[in-house]
Amino acid sequence: MSIAIPVASASPGAPFEGRLAHAAGFVLYDATTGASSLLCRTPFAGSCGGLAAFLAEAGADAVCIDSAGYRYMETLAAAGVSVYRPRDPDCSSIIRQYRTGELTPVPFLMPQLGETLLGRPYVSVSLAESEGPCECRDTFCAHVWHTMMDGRHRLVCASSVRCAGALYALGLDPSPELATRLGAELFREGRSTTLGSAVNMVRALRRIPSCTALSLARGGTGDVCVAYLSPHLVMRLVQAYHRLLDDTPDFLCSSLAPVCGVATAQTHVTGRLSLSFGCTDSRRFGGIGDNEIVVGIPGHLLEPLRGALSALHADEEG
Repeated sequence: MSIAIPVASASPGAPFEGRLAHAAGFVLYDATTGASSLLCRTPFAGSCGGLAAFLAEAGADAVCIDSAGYRYMETLAAAGVSVYRPRDPDCSSIIRQYRTGELTPVPFLMPQLGETLLGRPYVSVSLAESEGPCECRDTFCAHVWHTMMDGRHRLVCASSVRCAGALYALGLDPSPELATRLGAELFREGRSTTLGSAVNMVRALRRIPSCTALSLARGGTGDVCVAYLSPHLVMRLVQAYHRLLDDTPDFLCSSLAPVCGVATAQTHVTGRLSLSFGCTDSRRFGGIGDNEIVVGIPGHLLEPLRGALSALHADEEG
């Protein structure tokens, strides 16, 4: 059994690269022999299908990543390559975790027709009471990504979320000082030139006032539906939104809390379509592809938007 570990450059000692699309090469570790080799990513492996075939031909039974887009996951599953997430983002640690069975598996189950929008899976998010076991601690966008990939229902509460931005935006932590703490964290990271502007950036987020838990499911019509769509598909959705409501969606260019704050909280509060470019963490842990935009759709508009999309298509075909 062999696992491919993506790295930032095709040179010995290169650091782990958690985003599959950004990997320049792979460390291939053979658990049977204990040998490791370095694979340089070829131009053929630039596409989703090409990369899956490249890894399968190299003898990889598995790959370890932080996240990957839907098309990558789909082609890896078709090639018989299992996907895992690491506990520690370090190549030697990943090899040790692979030997001891400590890596977290990321199952992939093809979505059914009713679980997709414009050919892509989406996640319905509903405010819920915390009844039953909540998910293990992770980023909110990672919970959304896992739900997109495996279709399993998830219940997310405060103990399930490790990012302060999500705790604030989703109303899972009502502490009045949380905005100040989060602003201070952004200021320390150099995301703003002053502490005051960092705190104001946080307070500018639309947020759910209070929430006990959120229920995530692939497909369906929850309070909000979250999808990752290409610019072309977003264009089609916006055209349908205009046709349906004569309204313009909210496009927030902030790099803060795109999945939890914009797609989920803002959409829930305003009842309007919301769009975001994403942020560094959501693209690393949330499976947002380089060419994808985060979309939040009010649940009550999902079916009318499907109808408007069909009407647009019929008009163009006619």
